Amino acid sequence: MLARLVTEKISLVCPIHGVSIGRKNDKSTWRIDFKDEATQPKKDAAQLEVDNFDLIEVATEEQRQA
Repeated sequence: MLARLVTEKISLVCPIHGVSIGRKNDKSTWRIDFKDEATQPKKDAAQLEVDNFDLIEVATEEQRQA
């Protein structure tokens, strides 16, 4: 669920193939796989989405669905 949500958010600002989530609580382990047409400003915007991604919101959504 987390990778899907992150992918959806990032896809709004940058063309990507997808994301890989290493350790959930350590964003430095998250990787974005950019498409060739992704420009540097779009890559920067994608990284900003990762940096600002709210893990608490995801946990709340997971609890609602359980």
